[in-house]
Parts: sequence; C-alpha cells; structure tokens
Amino acid sequence: MSELLELGENILKKAKNIDNLELYLVSDRNVDVGIQSSEINMSRFHVKEQVGIRVLRDNRLGFSSVNSFDERAILKKVKEAYKIAKYSVPDENNLIPSPSKVSSLKNIYDSNIKDFKVDDALEYAKLFLETALDMDERFRFSDGFFASHDMKRAVINSRGVRESENSSTFVYFGMGMASANEEISNFDVKAGGSRDIHGIQVEKTARGLVESTISTLGAKKTESFEGTGIFSPHTLATMLFMGLIYPLKGNRVLKGISPFTDKIGDQIAVPNFTLVDDSRLEGGLRSRSFDREGLPTPELNIVEKGLLKSHLHNSYTAKAMDTQSTGHASGGARTVPCIDPTNLVLSPGNREFESIINQVNKGVLINRFSGDINPVSGDFSGVVKCGHMIEKGGITHPLKNMMVSGNVFDLLKNISCISSDVEKVASLLYMELPYVQVEELSFTSG
Repeated sequence: MSELLELGENILKKAKNIDNLELYLVSDRNVDVGIQSSEINMSRFHVKEQVGIRVLRDNRLGFSSVNSFDERAILKKVKEAYKIAKYSVPDENNLIPSPSKVSSLKNIYDSNIKDFKVDDALEYAKLFLETALDMDERFRFSDGFFASHDMKRAVINSRGVRESENSSTFVYFGMGMASANEEISNFDVKAGGSRDIHGIQVEKTARGLVESTISTLGAKKTESFEGTGIFSPHTLATMLFMGLIYPLKGNRVLKGISPFTDKIGDQIAVPNFTLVDDSRLEGGLRSRSFDREGLPTPELNIVEKGLLKSHLHNSYTAKAMDTQSTGHASGGARTVPCIDPTNLVLSPGNREFESIINQVNKGVLINRFSGDINPVSGDFSGVVKCGHMIEKGGITHPLKNMMVSGNVFDLLKNISCISSDVEKVASLLYMELPYVQVEELSFTSG
C-alpha cells in the first residue's frame, strides 16, 4: 500500500463516525524554470501536499481541503466538511462512488525524475532558449518555461475505493516573435511534453517556434472571400475543445445549456470524423489509471464515423442522468470533482498535408486562432494568426489583418479532407490531431 493510502486509511479509521467520506491526496514535487524576454528569469523547487475532503450527510455535500499531510490538520478539515454538509442544500444525486475494477497503467512514471533537480531543468530551459536564439537572429523569445512534475495521487473513500499511482511529466512552452526592417511578425506559441526524460524534445519545439514566426514576416493583406480553410492541429484543438468537448460535459448537458443534450446517435460530423478520448494512450500526458473519484477510465468513443456516441460524465452527472460514469471526474484537491477529457485523438485521414494543399485553389492555412467561440450557438469569430494564403495549389504568402468566422457545428459537417499527418498538441489539453480542410468559411480582410 502506498504512503498516501496508508495516510488515508488512518484518517478513515479516526473519522469512523462519518459514513460517507472521500479523501483525494496529492503530492507534487515540481521543478520549474521560467524564461522571459530571451533570458532565464526564475527557477524554483516546490513540493505541494494537498488533501481534498468530500463528505455526504443526508444527501448534503460538504467539502474542504488542506495543504498538509499532517493527520491533525486533515482531521480538523474533515470535521469542517462534516459541519458544512449539515447546512448544505440536499441533492439526491450527490454520492460517494463504490469501487470498480481498475487496471494499473504502466509507462506513466519515469523513476529518473526522482533525481531531477533545478540544475537539470535549467539545462533544458537554456537549451530551449539557445536553440531558438541561435537559429535566426531575427527571432525574439518572449515568454516560456520548462517544468517537471513528480506526482503521487490517491483516492480512498468509506465505500471501499482504494486507488493510488505515481506519474511523471516534463512540459515546456515557448512564445516568441520575429522582426526585420521594422516589420514585426505574429507572435506564436509552441509547447511540448513527455512522460519520460528520454522523450524531452525542447530543440524540436524551439525550431518549430522559430520557423513559424519567421514564416510570417512579409505578411500581406488580401481581399475578403468565402471559401476553404485548413486548420492546423493547434487551431483545431481550440475549436474542438470549446465547440465540441466543452458542451459535451455532463454538467452542461444536465443544466440544459448544451446543444448536444438530445443528440446521442445523431450525425454531427462528416462520416470520416472519429474522435476518441483515450485515457490509456501510450505517451499521453494525461494518461491515468483512474479518475478523480477513483473510478476506471476506459477509452471512450465520443464521435464515431460522425455519430455522437457519448457525453462526458462523473458520478454526479451520471446519476442525475440515469447512466454510468465515463470516468471523467477531474480536478485537483482544492475542488470537488469536475469533468474533463484526458487524451483526445482524432483519427487521421489518408491524404498527406502537402497533397491537401495542392488541391486547394484558394484558401487560408490557419495556424493559430485568436478570438471567441460560443459553446452554445457554436459561432466563432477571431483573428487568423500565423496564417498563410493558399492559391492554385501552393502556399503563397503570410497574411495580416485577416479575420475568420463561422460555426463550429457547421464546421464539423463541412470537413472536406483530413490529413494523414498527425501532430501532438500539448498546450490546451493533450491531443493528437491531423490537419483538417473545411469549406464555407468567411474570411474578412481588415
């Protein structure tokens, strides 16, 4: 039994008068190095210990948390949560779940992280920064970081749930721009991550960031038109999260503010669109054996061949909607369980990215989107960042002052091609996505 589960068992024994008690325990050994204005500006080592405490009392929920593994401090907060529950509004859908068989996931913990120190993180941060700055003198590194997380977590409750696991994550992020002859490029961002130390690729991410920003120098305006857009994996991630995944969360469906409330089984996308949430994905930065409530997290087909297959549920929303939890309880020890996906994977198509470009007569390659997406109506509007004009089967020039607008729900039905090329997107969530060609978008030149 892990140390966290032992601690949890002791708390349960000493709080035996409470019938419905859940403890979520997290220990995070974090090394973090910041980059700002092309310089290393901050480094720190931090250990976070947190316990989230959930109590049910006659269907009334009480919650509290504590930043300590001291038993007396935890028990004090247990009593506090119990008192809070007394005065909470009763809700028959509140529950502490019973256990369900969990299969432990391998390859999410690299033991090398135990010896990972600030100096090691500094070396990777410097490599990230220097690779970018040495690649092209026109590039300027604006902001970034390199961080490692050696995390232990456990869920234990009075109904029999006993789950714990260790995970390691190395993540890095960079933002920058380029300038030449008084011209300034678009800002762009690139992020990467790995479960193990051998998978760290800060040089590759740095080169991608520089290439992207340099490519937007010499941007030109073009006329407004309606037509084809090719969404990069990074842009597609933004569209899918706000326009599809966010509305599919069980809490939004339950409140009646999701456009997908009664759409299970309906055709919401083109037939070659299959989106899976795979919590056991090899190398996935959010892969896990169990969710925030200690329940298994099986692979979930969200959209299969264009048909909507499932909403995302934790125990509360599942009970309220008379269904089963999909294992999507999420969040840390500071809040009650919420709902989020893990690793989103969109099935690739059968055409290479270059081949897709070659068959576009007139369109825009949208590498990044900055704007608003309404999760209820699906309408979106914003600025095309790091965009390029496509004419007669080739990328001709970078764009400036170009807006794009449309509707995400229409977008899913107007996909004309999906690339075989797949990229890992580690910024918003963790996703493995192809390029997607979409028709009937509105492009407005400013």
